[in-house]
Amino acid sequence: MGLYELIFGETAPSLATFRATPGSIEHGDEGQGFICDLGQFAGQGGGPCQFTTQGGGEGGIGRITAMPVTAATLQPDYYFPYVTGGYGSVAVPMGSPAGTIVGTGAMNGCRLLVSRDDANQLHFYHDANGQHLNLVNGGVHVAIPVTLPNGLPGSDLQKVLCDIPESKYAKGNRGFDLSVQRTQSSGAPVMFQHHLIAIRRSDCWEVYNFGVLVSGPGTAPEGYRDGPAKLVARFPEDG
Repeated sequence: MGLYELIFGETAPSLATFRATPGSIEHGDEGQGFICDLGQFAGQGGGPCQFTTQGGGEGGIGRITAMPVTAATLQPDYYFPYVTGGYGSVAVPMGSPAGTIVGTGAMNGCRLLVSRDDANQLHFYHDANGQHLNLVNGGVHVAIPVTLPNGLPGSDLQKVLCDIPESKYAKGNRGFDLSVQRTQSSGAPVMFQHHLIAIRRSDCWEVYNFGVLVSGPGTAPEGYRDGPAKLVARFPEDG
């Protein structure tokens, strides 16, 4: 038992438990959650990896980091990046095992969108500021720019399975208000983040939002709940 747990009675949730029973995260303390601490992926594109947690879970927050996929990796997870002025993405096979996690960096105003192409691959997108993905046909499809075999520009129309703009995960201004309060009380800048993590269930995908307040090095993050539930979306991959 760590010092933080002794004082505050709050420890980070288990990633293994989250994989097995994602809904259990709703029964933890308000501040319990995860953040994707993916600094080692800076400048890299999306792809398979193996998520794990590191650190002592200060503040009830589990820091998710990633290891490269190796021959011993039985169940890969998937990472997709934030791309300034555009969107980062990763392709995930349909029928991935239950417990597979798809993660990205912190969101503040960005959009998370999931689509399916004609080859039955899922695509997870981190759309910077929610401004760079072109939804068409009344939002039923997303048009992804591609280069056609003749070298001309074209579009890959993908079926939209899940669309999560900021308004769906940031309820009101709670993160902003809390960051202002903590900044005023501590005298040091405190920022708020949203970490959206998708996990495969046996019959669907679920997306959870973990609100986190972060400040300078050596300071424990503080979790908060944006709304009545951390679960913000559930969708079938064959929808």
